[in-house]
Amino acid sequence: MIPVSVREGSGKLSGSLAENQHILVAMDAGTYNVRKATCVFRCITCNGAVSFTVAANPFAVAVSGTLQMSMKDRWNTGSTYDVTSASDWSSSNTSVATVDQTALAHGISVGGATLSAFDYSEPLGGQDCNYYPSCANDMAVGGGGSAPGTVAPQITAIAPDQGLIGTTLPVIISGKGFGTIPGNVVVDIGSGIAVTIASVTDTAINASFAIAPSAAGGNYLVQVSVTAGGTTQSSNSEAFYVQIPSYLLELSTSVIANGVPGGCSTASFYGIETDVKYQVYDQRTYAIASSSMTPWEDDTFPTGSGSGKVCANSPVPDCTINTASDGTYHDAPVGVCNTVALNNYSFTQVVSMLVNGAKYKVRTNNFVVNSTQSNHGTITNNYDINATR
Repeated sequence: MIPVSVREGSGKLSGSLAENQHILVAMDAGTYNVRKATCVFRCITCNGAVSFTVAANPFAVAVSGTLQMSMKDRWNTGSTYDVTSASDWSSSNTSVATVDQTALAHGISVGGATLSAFDYSEPLGGQDCNYYPSCANDMAVGGGGSAPGTVAPQITAIAPDQGLIGTTLPVIISGKGFGTIPGNVVVDIGSGIAVTIASVTDTAINASFAIAPSAAGGNYLVQVSVTAGGTTQSSNSEAFYVQIPSYLLELSTSVIANGVPGGCSTASFYGIETDVKYQVYDQRTYAIASSSMTPWEDDTFPTGSGSGKVCANSPVPDCTINTASDGTYHDAPVGVCNTVALNNYSFTQVVSMLVNGAKYKVRTNNFVVNSTQSNHGTITNNYDINATR
């Protein structure tokens, strides 16, 4: 209520819904001018936008990726409105990024650009002071905003995405936005792995990863940085796993029926000899597909001990083997032969993998052999082997 003693002045009436609410103003006497709940004599406050804001500021999008942009304005009343669809959108560098009239930004190539929006129809808030002030005729309309941003390269896959410690392997990094100049590309994977880039296309990097014997096992994050147009942009990160030989899985055990030369090939011998096929697994119990591992065993018998490379019977023992390309190998012969009966004869076999001079223990077999009849016998271990001759 305006006090009776007040003869002139100004004021503003507003409701909880700001300019979206009708307000009825009644006066008993006086000179007044009402426009959207505003009462002045020579000046009139015009409700409208006082600021425009483009969301995702700064924006970031990958090459061939998309990002939904938007713009809102704020009125002098405090209300905000989404004016995305009412605005015209543009890009300062369409060779790097474009934006359509639905405000959807598209990454074209690595670099920087500014995306802008302008709403030509939005009334601007302010005060019109005139002998006959009028918001409709005298106040300006239209406003907008902009957002600088970057377009970065994108990694979509790494193949293979894992490798054996102490080895060097070829790797293909697939993605988009890598360019064609190897000198403009950097592959970052952290300490323990050295990267050499052989060739680059916009969608693939051919490189080699040299995994040091001292590298930590586990996940490494691979990121690609590309320099173009005077800026350097970095990609998303993808994981590469360093495998350490940690376990053996017995795939099959077959009895060497007639034994091997120097072993149970003599029919009168007691005991048993077997051919065991193993798969090497890493610390996650994932198979290691590599031919760069050399099986090694340290054996302890009641009569002594010995160490050396694991042998494969083919048909005579070959003790120069490595794992096959799928990470499997044969250990043969495994067992004991003797001229006398064997009663709970036990021996221990500690199996390791040699990789580039480093030794990784993968299993300890505790074997027990029983043979009370020549050319017959059984062998078991503490894991998975149980065979009878």
